[in-house]
Amino acid sequence: MAGTTLQHPPTRGHRTECSGCGTTMAKAHRVFRDLAFCATCYPKEFLRRPCIKCGAPARIHKSQDSGLCRVCTRANWHCLRCGRPVTRAALLIDDKPVCKSCRRHFPPFTSKSKREGFRTCSICRKYRKPVNETGKPVCAQCAATDRTAEEVAQQENAYWTARVARELDGIAANLKTLWCRKLYTEFVEQEVWRTDPKRLALKLERYLSPFQLLEDNLPGPDSVNPSSLLQLFTAEDMRRNESIFRFLRAIGITIPDLQQRRDDSEWRRIRTVLLSVDNPDHAALLDRFLRTRYGVGASVSPKTIRVALHAARGLLSLSRGPVPTQGEIDSYLRRVPGQRAALSAFVGLLKHGGEPVILAPRRQKKSKRNSRDLATCIAMIKQTSDYAQLRAAVVGTLLGLLGMPLSEVVQLPRSSLRTADDQFLFILNGNEIALDQRLRPGLKRYLAIRDRGEYSTFLFPGRDPHQSVSDAAITYHFAQWGISARRLATEARAFLRQAAVLSLA
Repeated sequence: MAGTTLQHPPTRGHRTECSGCGTTMAKAHRVFRDLAFCATCYPKEFLRRPCIKCGAPARIHKSQDSGLCRVCTRANWHCLRCGRPVTRAALLIDDKPVCKSCRRHFPPFTSKSKREGFRTCSICRKYRKPVNETGKPVCAQCAATDRTAEEVAQQENAYWTARVARELDGIAANLKTLWCRKLYTEFVEQEVWRTDPKRLALKLERYLSPFQLLEDNLPGPDSVNPSSLLQLFTAEDMRRNESIFRFLRAIGITIPDLQQRRDDSEWRRIRTVLLSVDNPDHAALLDRFLRTRYGVGASVSPKTIRVALHAARGLLSLSRGPVPTQGEIDSYLRRVPGQRAALSAFVGLLKHGGEPVILAPRRQKKSKRNSRDLATCIAMIKQTSDYAQLRAAVVGTLLGLLGMPLSEVVQLPRSSLRTADDQFLFILNGNEIALDQRLRPGLKRYLAIRDRGEYSTFLFPGRDPHQSVSDAAITYHFAQWGISARRLATEARAFLRQAAVLSLA
């Protein structure tokens, strides 16, 4: 059976036949309960009676004993779609008003004709009729007042600020609880001074959904804590609504820090890995591996658990029996040799359970020094003036010199790098390492650009100064330059090992 589309009744201007006398009319004078009446039938069908609320004269249909006047009827009108107060409805649907802005979303749809001769003004960017025929279009208002771009920007800013204030109460009314409505209102009032009011005005409804999620799942502001927020929002949700969580922290609410967000994201991915196994024997084996190897009390990071489970799931996808064989393990490692370390814990569990399996020894390759990636980072420190690129270049240089993991370098505190006697010193585990003098101009320029912004306790602050820069923000620039963070650190560690051996010889 074919589905039917919801049809709204036509507007007053689309009623052409009177329900009282049946004559043709250009436009209905009054519509009552889907009945249209002409101007002649209107005084016959609607009698004068006092309003039951204010006592003023009102026109009430003769089928009703009492009713409200038009002023009292419209006193509590709110738009059917957006919920904002309505003084004059552009459309009535079952006696419920629709405002002028939302009228375009309801049939019958009106076609908007393009105004002939109108163009976008080159100064105020309004769609108006220009006064000049040649050159960049200028509207009459801008041509008469000779307005500058700064004056236009001020007027635009005042307009959008007033629009935010005008729409705020209507949108906040969608929140039922007082505490959540207060949070939303305070957030908007803070954002209107912190960010562009036009951007804020266009995002008012989008900013509402996180507060609705808090309202629907939490009883009050006292229950807003890192644990409850991680249950409602993913790390990606928090990144998209960064301004909201920055506001919550500013008013004293504890929000999840970067490490908690990363751990929660890893656990979500772990659950996805566990649910992706269709074979019941493999699912039970993977679950036993998780409980046995990474049970209660195990001091292992969620990322390590996720990597090990991902490798075990990949091996099980090749296994035809309930338990992988030695041949299947060797075949899997030939296909993905990079999973060898991650797979060792799972193979150890199988071996401990009595299965005749091992990790075949890997051929040792002689490490050799390749300084191309490090040279690229040092060159970028000297030539770039972009803050994001300069930050990535300094991180890459430390990776190539010290061999530390990228996740540790981006978390370094501000005190890790200092100057003494016109020399940059890097502090690692209480030891001072003097950096090459050739890096001094670039490091000095990076610190100067970094300290222009808000104070941060991190050596490499991110977009939010209360958090360090993410690994992805650094590796993005590495990919543009054709270098690898892992290769930088690996080559540095190999070089340092060789230097240590030579020093002991």
